[in-house]
Formats: sequence, structure tokens, C-alpha cells
Amino acid sequence: MEEDKLKIECIILAQAFEIVWAYYLLSSGHLFEKECRDSARKFLEAFDELAEADGQIKNKLAVRLDDKTDIIIAELRRWTEPSERYPFGDAGRARLTLWDFFAALKKHIVLDLRIKRFPETALNFGELVFSTNYVKWRGHLPRVALWNDPDALVQQACSSPTIVLVGDIRRSHDLMTYAMSPDDFSDRLEQFITTAHFTVEEYGGFFDKFTGDGFIAYFNQSICKVSGYSHIDGFLGFLRKYSDFATGHLREWVKHVKKLPDYRPMGLALGADLGTISLQKLNEHVIAVGDAIVWASRLASVAEGNEILVNNLLYEALRNRDGLTFEDRAATTKSGEGVLARALSFQKPDV
Repeated sequence: MEEDKLKIECIILAQAFEIVWAYYLLSSGHLFEKECRDSARKFLEAFDELAEADGQIKNKLAVRLDDKTDIIIAELRRWTEPSERYPFGDAGRARLTLWDFFAALKKHIVLDLRIKRFPETALNFGELVFSTNYVKWRGHLPRVALWNDPDALVQQACSSPTIVLVGDIRRSHDLMTYAMSPDDFSDRLEQFITTAHFTVEEYGGFFDKFTGDGFIAYFNQSICKVSGYSHIDGFLGFLRKYSDFATGHLREWVKHVKKLPDYRPMGLALGADLGTISLQKLNEHVIAVGDAIVWASRLASVAEGNEILVNNLLYEALRNRDGLTFEDRAATTKSGEGVLARALSFQKPDV
């Protein structure tokens, strides 16, 4: 009877831990940290007493857990003391490992006690898409980068090279003023920015914001790597695909304005620079700081429609790449500062 009481105590404490653990996971480790560790500690005390009374329980669990019972218990015990946010390395491994352990334990105890109704033990990863870190970064990071620890990835990105890309639609004011209708303008602008966002994600980039008639995006070495790209390959892949889309999209858009005030071409102007930037989320807003952002914005402001201007460091990183051509472009920023930029073009393949 004493052993049965220990089994009941163990399963109650396991259930109590899983309740606070669920809140802890959903909040990305911000809620109930102390309560979660305390609850794990109480469970382990009960489990140790049960293992002493029932010398076979660890062996029985080991069959279901590939002989990892002692490792799991040791890691959970270590985590009950102040340490990193998650046991087992990250949220994903912790979620799966602890679910496996507690599901096996509850099944063993329920069968031993001959309990008629078996508790639900379904594993559902759906809560991940509502977790704090996922929600916080889902509008910016590629989806594949959200599954482990996006906060740590963004922190890592702050010390690795980043290509900053700023896009701006030349003569967007005319597109709005002389639009066939407000709905036509908003629909075409929505398609323009939505495609930019999806294409940035496709090539491993970080989408910062929509600027009214353009966008800002970053192709960072650490973030692109998660998607299988280098930051340079991700940047060039985006440019090739999105530039083709934007050219066709704006060509069609021009056909639906009431008049064209002058001869200047409408098109997407792009400015880009290479450097390190600081990225963080404050009050639900992305705060990005760095010289490369300033210069990419300045180059975008002086670029013509359908022109890609790159600054010197980025030019040096790209100039030996096959399939690219560069033309010197003297420019003067709005503040009157002169700069030698390079206009980047893609060589057309031989037919």
C-alpha cells in the first residue's frame, strides 16, 4: 500500500509540473520560472522515493525511453537549480524529451494501479506558434528560424555580417494620385509588399518593415545560414527573383494610372550596404541600428527606378562573383555628401 501511495503522489506531482511547464513553454520561459523549477524538484523527490521502493521502475521506463531514463532524470535535476532557460538545450528538445518521459511514467503507473480510465497524453506542437518568441519574431524571421530559440539567433546576428537592403518605388506619389481608384492602388501595393516579404523569407532574410512605398530587409550571415544560404547568396537570390517581379508588376501598374506627369521612369530603386547592425525588439517594435542602414537608405534615395546601388564594402564582397556587372555611379545624398556607388546588374545568360 505504501508503494501505491508513492505512485499516486508521483503521478500527481508529475501532473502539477506539466501544468506550470505548459505556461513556461508558452511564455518562452518568462512565466512561472521559479514555480516550474520548484515543481520539478518536488516531483524528483517523489520519484526518488518511488524508485527506492520499486527497484524495477527505472528498468521498466528504460524500455520505453531507449535506456535514457537516468540521463533524463539527471538533466532535469540539474535544471532545477538556476541555470539556462530550458533543460536539454532548447525548447524543442525539452518539450519532446519531457513529454516522452512523463507519458511513459504515467502509462506505467496507471497500468500498475489498474486504473480504468487512462489520461490523455497526446503531444501537440501547436502551442509553439503561440509562444512568446514565435509570435514576437514571426513577422520578421524566416519560419524555419522560429522553431528553436529565435531570441538567441537574433542576438547572434548582431555580431555577424549583414547586408542591408532598402527598396523604394520611384514616383509612388504619382501612382497614388492618378490611380484608377483607391482600391486599385492599395491592391497593387499590397501585392508588391507581400511578394517582397515572402521572397525575403524564401532566401533566409530578415524583413524589417514596410515604409509606405518600399521596405527594409536584412540578409544576415547567421540568420541566412538557418535557411541554407550564405548572406551573399540569399541577397543575390532575392534580387534576381524580386527584381524580375517588381519590373513586371510596375510595368502593369503604370497601365492603370490616369496619366503620367512626366518622362521619368517608374520602378523599384534599391540601395544596399554591408556591415554589422544591432537588432532588438522593444515594445513590439523592431529597433535596428547601424551605419549600413543609414547608407543603404541614402543610396536607395538617389537610385533611379530599376537601379540597384551598392556601397563600397558590399561591392568588394560581390565584385568577383560570376554573372554580375558593376558601373561606377557618382551620387550626392540629400545632406549634400558625395559618394561613389556602384550600380549592380545581372548579366543576361547567353541564348
